[in-house]
Amino acid sequence: MNILFASTQFPQENRPYYCVYLYQQAKALMDLGHRVDVLIPWEGGDTSHVIKEHFRGLDMYRIGFTRTKASLLTYGIKGSFASLATQLLGGYDCLSIHLAPDCIKHSLISCAKQAGVKTFLHFHGQNVWHDYNEAHPMLGKVLAWRRKFLLQSVDGLIGVSQKVCDRIREGLPHTNSHVVYNGVDPDLFVPGEKANVFTVSIVANLIPIKGHLPLFHAFSYLKNIHSDVQLVVVGTGPMEGTLKTLAVELGIEKQTVFTGAMDYPKVANCLSRSHVFAMPSYFEALGCVYLEAMACGTPVVGCAGQGIEEIIFSGENGYLVKPQESKELGERLCYLYEYPEKREQMGRAGRKTVFNGYTWKHSAQSLFQVYQS
Repeated sequence: MNILFASTQFPQENRPYYCVYLYQQAKALMDLGHRVDVLIPWEGGDTSHVIKEHFRGLDMYRIGFTRTKASLLTYGIKGSFASLATQLLGGYDCLSIHLAPDCIKHSLISCAKQAGVKTFLHFHGQNVWHDYNEAHPMLGKVLAWRRKFLLQSVDGLIGVSQKVCDRIREGLPHTNSHVVYNGVDPDLFVPGEKANVFTVSIVANLIPIKGHLPLFHAFSYLKNIHSDVQLVVVGTGPMEGTLKTLAVELGIEKQTVFTGAMDYPKVANCLSRSHVFAMPSYFEALGCVYLEAMACGTPVVGCAGQGIEEIIFSGENGYLVKPQESKELGERLCYLYEYPEKREQMGRAGRKTVFNGYTWKHSAQSLFQVYQS
């Protein structure tokens, strides 16, 4: 099958791990024998012609576009984007639209219909109907209403978890959406030697929804009982200053390591060396990093009611705690510190879970089945 991914965000040579999950899914499809190329709508870029690039075995086509002043409401874009995209689409069986503004989604859906190409919309977050940073509540309602027509005009809707598909059905109750879980690279995320000090890690943007605040309080609870512990915080974001101040207030600054951004192979090493991975995110579609930690044989702690609940069976291959609840999380961390045999058992169960259904090969097979349907 000839497949064209479309996304404004995609890895490239100067940022090889940026939204790397999109490359990993495309590569897994290629490993199954399909042709996969990538269209990158480039805001502010050259609108007169297609720029062809290569990235690790993928052909990428960059097409510039400029939004009109009213694009938020009218989907208007300037330039030759539509005509160039239509010409490009002629050589494919299906179009998979991932991360893009609604104006680009609308344009690509129209182009695909002209070219007679099946179109699929992917949702990687729970923000199906509302953006994370809505400009105005009333405007948000208008945009959500318009988005319904957009979603109804494609051949298939794909969410990275049942949680996301449930979000889709909140606005379109009778729409048939498909779950295609993300996956893990089993060659990169492998068990390794644990750190000398009991290490709890979190890998996430430093933003409120990821649950750093309850984690810091939970780690403080752990540290007050067991002093030989450390918290490794991987990522950057607007909460960095707040979290560093909180670490001082809680008396855990000496045990807390802020690494900043970290290359993907180093993230794999960090997860492998950790004794526990805890990300109590309370607005998470799925969270590839949970699966990556599980592949490393590291016990994971997530939040109940989120996408990861579909994969973690609490007490067996990980733990689920109440959102924004630090006491329960702290107790789980203490338990895993005090019972290393439970850690090892849970780590093995998590790794088995990933290999039984959540590698990128599994993801690509599921996605291809959706394309065929």
